[in-house]
Amino acid sequence: MTGVLDRPKTTPADAPPRPAVLSGAATALAVSTGGVLGFLGLASLAWVAGPGGSVGSALRAGATAWLIGHGSGLDVGAVTVTAVPLGCALLAVGALTALGHHLGIASAIDTGTRLVAFVGGCTVTYTCIVAVVAALVSGSSVTVSVARAVLGGLLIGLLGGLGGAVATPVVRAWRRSLPDHVRAALLGSAAGASALVGAGLVLVLALLVGDAGTAYDLWAGLAPGVSGGIALLVISILVLPNAALWAVSAMLGPGFAVGADTSVSLTHVELGPVPGFPLLAALPGPGDTPGPVVGLAIVPVLAGVLAGVVVARRLLGAGRGRSVLVGAIAGACAGLVVAGLLAVSGGAIGPGRMVQTGPVVLLNAVIAVASMAAGGALGALGGHYRVAGAHDRPARDRASRPSRRPGVGRGHQSPGTSGGVR
Repeated sequence: MTGVLDRPKTTPADAPPRPAVLSGAATALAVSTGGVLGFLGLASLAWVAGPGGSVGSALRAGATAWLIGHGSGLDVGAVTVTAVPLGCALLAVGALTALGHHLGIASAIDTGTRLVAFVGGCTVTYTCIVAVVAALVSGSSVTVSVARAVLGGLLIGLLGGLGGAVATPVVRAWRRSLPDHVRAALLGSAAGASALVGAGLVLVLALLVGDAGTAYDLWAGLAPGVSGGIALLVISILVLPNAALWAVSAMLGPGFAVGADTSVSLTHVELGPVPGFPLLAALPGPGDTPGPVVGLAIVPVLAGVLAGVVVARRLLGAGRGRSVLVGAIAGACAGLVVAGLLAVSGGAIGPGRMVQTGPVVLLNAVIAVASMAAGGALGALGGHYRVAGAHDRPARDRASRPSRRPGVGRGHQSPGTSGGVR
């Protein structure tokens, strides 16, 4: 009886950590399976609301849509689709990051070898699943690019695996080992790029609210029904990041196209026939834009200023020249991030004139880097003096106060006096 009572108990803390490569593979398997099943469910809803067709065709369409979200593209007769609904990729990376965070901590990733095993397991597994689905879907009538799908799956799996490993001990130690100016530049560039893309999203939503009647008419014209309406709403949400980036390209100046021989910029809009998609109700009317709209061109510079302010707050003891330089680098890096997102936000979305849609990539990239670098330098300069002034203010306040020696002042008398003048 005593031996039974004294048996040592195994606690979760005593259990060996999970193999890192298996945790990464499990993360990729769970997220990819959930993504495929989600798109199959949407395709089933559309099939129920549609005029007919086989269940197999509907399921194949759902798997194809999932692949398009990974950049596979699509060729069906004269219809070509190369644009990527970025919402799908963002959801996949976010899901991999969230689940990988949990499994990565459980795997005790405290060495570089375990980190590589975790990220590699996630990346390879996710890429293989995307490749298998692409090979199964592609056929004689419907063709997807297996190579593009593999490249997209590789990128998403890598980003998701790295995101899931951010909170692990080895990555935290690596972040702490970075020089202060590098960490400041990274944080500043992330803040600047996020602010600019967020401003584009706010602009799109404001235009949609301002022309809600047109959006409703386009929705009603499609007559999707309940189940089809759910699928249409999900598709609209998935392409909303693309619309936000197109708004950013308009604020940068060169603008974007919605079909051949069209142009949307801050100064002038030229439109031809466009698809009856509800989200396109955010497009402004053709002709010259109102004068105040041109003021939106300052938004990219302000986003760069934010990047510079973040840098100045991180580099409290740095000199003015160093803060300005790091702020400009942070703004330029933010511009490069935005330019990369703009490059993947466009592409073909149909036959004929709809082959040309999206931003003018090269010119937008040059303007984004230049304007945000200038804003970063200005923000770092202003932030440097603001932070320096905030640190000097307590010393100035102490210096401006009247000094009081012990025993001298109101209510006190000097030694040798009795309260009066003798």
